[in-house]
Amino acid sequence: MIDSSSQAYKKARRQYLKTTRYRDPNIKNDWSPFRTAEKRFKAKFPPPDLTKVLDLATLDETRASEVTAGIWAGRPDAVETREFFTKSNRKGYTFPSIPGLVLLPAFLSPKKQRELVRWSLEEHSHTPNETNLDVHYLLPSKGLWKETVQDGTALVYPRPIEADTIYE
Repeated sequence: MIDSSSQAYKKARRQYLKTTRYRDPNIKNDWSPFRTAEKRFKAKFPPPDLTKVLDLATLDETRASEVTAGIWAGRPDAVETREFFTKSNRKGYTFPSIPGLVLLPAFLSPKKQRELVRWSLEEHSHTPNETNLDVHYLLPSKGLWKETVQDGTALVYPRPIEADTIYE
């Protein structure tokens, strides 16, 4: 997978050892699992073990050049999959170990994805639909997206502790 005799590997190893040399060996006991994973990710050493990661690109011959050009690759057999074809002859996958999970790679074109993102921001990110920003901020009634697109100067104020405070 990764050549341990390469210059890049040796450089990453030196950097990792340098940054962890004086670290308390018991510090991980104080870290949350998220913080531990974050530290490992940011160190970029050792390189991630992707043997248990499903990589469906490795099953697709049309993506062979993409897979070989990549630095890391998972495995096509890391998780049991069942391939099927839709009525429109598009490939899909189900996962027997996760009932109900269906993966439809590249089911929507990039253009359609952009249309759906725009639609969701324009039509659904305003009153009466709540967003995660509503808890913390007073948002324009038309929605932050529409207000910003229309006049470019949408102001967002922190939500006051007293609910009856009005900003103008």
